[in-house]
Parts: sequence; structure tokens; C-alpha cells
Amino acid sequence: MLAIIGGSGLYHLHGVRVLKKETPETPFGTTSAPISVCAVEDHRFLFIPRHGEFHSVPPSSINFRANVFALKELGATAVLSVSAVGSLQEEFVPGKFCFVTDFADFTKKRANTFFDGCVVHWSPIPLVCPELREKSSNLVKSSQNLKSAFVDAEKVVYVCIEGPRFSTPPETAFYRMIGGDIIGMTACPEVFLIKEAGMGYLNLAVITDYDCWKEQAVTVQEVMSKFRESIEVVKEFIQQFIRLFYSTNYVNKNKLNLEECYVGGEKPEWFETLRK
Repeated sequence: MLAIIGGSGLYHLHGVRVLKKETPETPFGTTSAPISVCAVEDHRFLFIPRHGEFHSVPPSSINFRANVFALKELGATAVLSVSAVGSLQEEFVPGKFCFVTDFADFTKKRANTFFDGCVVHWSPIPLVCPELREKSSNLVKSSQNLKSAFVDAEKVVYVCIEGPRFSTPPETAFYRMIGGDIIGMTACPEVFLIKEAGMGYLNLAVITDYDCWKEQAVTVQEVMSKFRESIEVVKEFIQQFIRLFYSTNYVNKNKLNLEECYVGGEKPEWFETLRK
């Protein structure tokens, strides 16, 4: 089953049927919002807005572990994550879209693993599912409407910062120097937890601004306005991606083998849920 995580500006999905809403309790607490079980035609999928239904949860307070665990428990095998981001490079033009290929995590105060009570070591290569990215890239290339909206880039590095403030000019200069292409506040530890939970991951980034490296401060109004302008393309991509995902029997070929990654310590009761 596919799960969709909505970022800033995407709190509800229009044009889909909401069959029911789940409010699961997890070993890590409650989710950011109820999880909607939705349908497009006969395709069922899950949806959760990571900031809550009314954008009331700031980046550092998102219960990423609860969100990811709940999606896994409800049967998700893959996640499409939608993120509003700033641009760190000229070619990543505000108003355009891209698919992330890798992440650099500069967050400081978030629970970034499920396994803080036992020892589990794993490699983050790859974090993005190659099959999902290839399918989505081919989907974009085959649609003239979508193709013109996306940045043509083989590599896209997402720099994740703590927030809630935007970067200072020296910080942005550093992120550009190390190879960052876009910058946001929510993809980490989300992507790491999804990897630990054995689900495939794809991040659709909506570029809203040039951060501050062009000598102009970022504003909330700029970010939200640009996302609203982009929402029709987001909705079109999601609808097409859902149909594409269910056109084949998806199997995550890069799923972690948690038994092989486990080193020692007492396994928690919920270990089996993530291992499946």
C-alpha cells in the first residue's frame, strides 16, 4: 500500500475519496494528525499531513516516529513525501519541482531512530528507492504538462536544518559549498525512519524560494504563496503516481534486513512490526 505525507500547504487531498480516518496509538505516542484511508478509483492509499491538519505542529515537534510507525502498522510498503523547500543552486528555480536523491542531516534535537534501546547498525545507501524514482521520472518525462514543471537533474541533495528559523547567509554558503541543492526542515529524520521501517521512499520537492544566498531574506508569505501556485501540479502528479504505483506489484528491493542489522540488546515488542 502507498502512503502519502503532505508538507507545508498540503493538508488535505482533493479529488479523492476518504473512506475512513484512523487515529492510531503507537509505542512512540500519537501521530501529527489522523491518518486518512483514501481511494482513487479502486486504489487505496494512506495520507497524513506531517504538520497536522491546520499546520499547528512546528518542524522540531513533529512526532516522526509515531507517523512512520503508524503508516507501517496500517500496511504501507512505500511512501511519497511532499516537501516545500528552498533552492541552493541557480538551476533549482522557485516554482519548479524535483525528486530528491540524497540527504544531508543538520538537525540537532530530533529522535532520529527507532532503535535507541538496542543496537541496530545499518547503511543509508540508498535512502531513496531507485525504482520509485525511476518510475516517477519516466512519468514526468512522458507528460508534457509535468515535464515543463520539473528541474532536469540526475542528482538532488536535500539539506535538512532544524528550524524553525531560516538559514543565515554564512550557513547557506556552507550548505552550497558541501553540495546541497535544496534546503528544508522536515525530510530528516523522516527518511531514516522510513528506511528503518522497511518502506520505499520518494520525496517530491516543491521549490518555493532561493533561501538567502541571493541576498534576499526568505519570508513565510513567499513560501506559502509559491506552494499555492504549485498545488495544481502537485495534485496532478499525485493522481498519476497513484495509478502508476498500483499498475505493478511494488516490492522494495532495498529493504533493510533488520535481523542482519541487529547487534545486541533487548528487542522491543514492536521490532517484529518494523521487520515485516
